[in-house]
Amino acid sequence: MLDIGCGTGNLIDRLRTRVDHVTGIEPDPATAHFAATRFSKAESVVIEQVRFDQFRSTGEWDAITLVASLHHLPLTETCAS
Repeated sequence: MLDIGCGTGNLIDRLRTRVDHVTGIEPDPATAHFAATRFSKAESVVIEQVRFDQFRSTGEWDAITLVASLHHLPLTETCAS
């Protein structure tokens, strides 16, 4: 599972016991650090501090979530198009 804009990891915390592996990406350094520390002992969780447009992966995902990412997007410009 890939959680884009994972924030502090609230969704990851709920899902990590239901899936084999969860990767969370978070653009904010402080928030990503918090999430990485929170899950530092969870072998099935990886947190990456990276901007959405710079995330690169060769992995395949069974599910991709974007629950906490809308506030990072330029919604005014997107909705005006």
